[in-house]
Amino acid sequence: LIYKLDLYVLDRVLEMMDESRRRGKDIIPHSINLSRSDFDACDIVEEIRKRVDKAGVSHDRISVEITESVIGSDFDFIKSQIERFHDLGFSVWMDDFGSGYSSFDVLQSVSFDLLKFDMSFMQNLDKGDHRRDVITELMRLASKLGVDTICEGVETIEQVRFLQEIGCAKLQGYYFYKPTPLSNILEIGSRDGLEDPAEAEYYGMIGQTKLYDFSIFNGGNNDFLRNVFDTTPMGIIEIKEDMAQYLRVNQAYREFLSRVMGIDVSDRERVFSKFKMEKVTRFWEILRKCCEIKEALLFEDEGADGSTIHVIARNIGRNPGTGAQAVAIAVLTITNEGRETSYADIARALASDYRNIYYVDLKTEEFIEYSASSAEEIAEERHGGVFFSGMRVAAMSQIYEADRELFLTHFTKENVMKELDGQGTFTMTYRELDEGKPVFVNMRVTRMYPDDDHIIIGVRAIDSHVKQKEIIDRIKKSQDTLASVMALTNGYLVLYMVDPKNDHYIEYAAAKEYEALGCSKMGENFFNQVIIDEKRAGWEGDHEFFSARFSKQQVMDEIKSKGIYKLSYSIVLEGKRKPISLVIVPVRDEEDEILLAGLREE
Repeated sequence: LIYKLDLYVLDRVLEMMDESRRRGKDIIPHSINLSRSDFDACDIVEEIRKRVDKAGVSHDRISVEITESVIGSDFDFIKSQIERFHDLGFSVWMDDFGSGYSSFDVLQSVSFDLLKFDMSFMQNLDKGDHRRDVITELMRLASKLGVDTICEGVETIEQVRFLQEIGCAKLQGYYFYKPTPLSNILEIGSRDGLEDPAEAEYYGMIGQTKLYDFSIFNGGNNDFLRNVFDTTPMGIIEIKEDMAQYLRVNQAYREFLSRVMGIDVSDRERVFSKFKMEKVTRFWEILRKCCEIKEALLFEDEGADGSTIHVIARNIGRNPGTGAQAVAIAVLTITNEGRETSYADIARALASDYRNIYYVDLKTEEFIEYSASSAEEIAEERHGGVFFSGMRVAAMSQIYEADRELFLTHFTKENVMKELDGQGTFTMTYRELDEGKPVFVNMRVTRMYPDDDHIIIGVRAIDSHVKQKEIIDRIKKSQDTLASVMALTNGYLVLYMVDPKNDHYIEYAAAKEYEALGCSKMGENFFNQVIIDEKRAGWEGDHEFFSARFSKQQVMDEIKSKGIYKLSYSIVLEGKRKPISLVIVPVRDEEDEILLAGLREE
């Protein structure tokens, strides 16, 4: 009879929503829990739809929570019911995420709108740093999958700040409220902590913004800044008129405030309290400028110790309820006072994977060139003049002959300035000669705001990316493929893409410990190479077992019948026996089929 109880709970929720509406209150979204029995005893999707429609409540006000155990053995049936909920506009949450053993397997195939982290994560948070690392990486996984997050059992300010730092979008627990009667809730207003529905999207955006990913400064398309740092000092400041407050900062930013800016952050609450914006400092001048435009601004500021700080900032949103603006900021580099050129540090920070960087004075065309002295360092190379003319001359010997006309036609000062004024950036791809062989490079030009008289030009080798473009493009064509790649790469030692027609393969990603084995990264005969690699790196006791169960025919037959091939055995990694599974799945796009093959730790 539990389905009757669960539907009664829904009826009571709808009654409370109706009472709120009659009192002129906002309709607060509610989530309801369903059990496995609900799906077996009745058409629970239709029962919920009828009741919600009869109550005149929008479907987006009701969310359905299910645990992974609800899916049970009849996976396809429950998956279809979740899809029905989605088609009707209801969101579906996975409740108690992380409490079971099959959560990750379920995430590969079922689309959830939100993952609700089990309260055991908070209860065990102080039992070792590795527990914080686990929940941090789980949050990152959810973010990469585009899934919203909520953590239950939040009871202390320390837990609140930790979850804000790692990007948990929503929090639930006694820190905010204990279970509260409806009569009390109706007396609570936005000034007392109840969220204004008009502001929900704004705060949702802030909650999901990653404080470890530079793509927030360019909408995700700026290769020049993508993934430069993983722990750079970053934060989000909310500005309204002459008042400001930090909404979120990471630990690196707290250290920056303390060490460089001389601000005491021993009291964690001081970082987040409101403060009056100074009217004369360069920092606040730039933040006000960010409130007016959408482009990322790169500028310098001075630290309390006299150092020069290179900062990037960008407006990421406006609160429709209060008019406040949210500005994301990050500290790129900090240099000692009196260095000959501070932009050497920007070059090092932004472009360790760039072949050359040029800092150009547009008025005089004088420039400083930086070039990579190693995989890790950017060293100052030379000073020069007449930059644009010099580049055109150099093109005759440094650029691949077939691309010279393209370069000479497009790379002019006039064209560069026109695109900078219109688009904010200038980019072009062409081929340079490297030891006589043509390699693809990408040039990107950006302004140095607020110094409009200077630009930075970066030239990066992208030859390996271009050569893999056909395969990568096919992968990106299919949303299902992307989901498969994300699911497979989590916890995998290596991932290959295989063409089953000719057995050609290429390594997509590999962990450092696997790379140490020296296995082949690309080749002509994937299935034979796997057998060779297993004999070299596999545990001796599994050689015969593996050989008897792995061949192209066996793989393709199992994929045809089950949709997936999986074989568990052991390899020797860093001198120790490690149980693993070889998993191979097919991925279809509009034209063909690709196999994704990965070795996963057990």
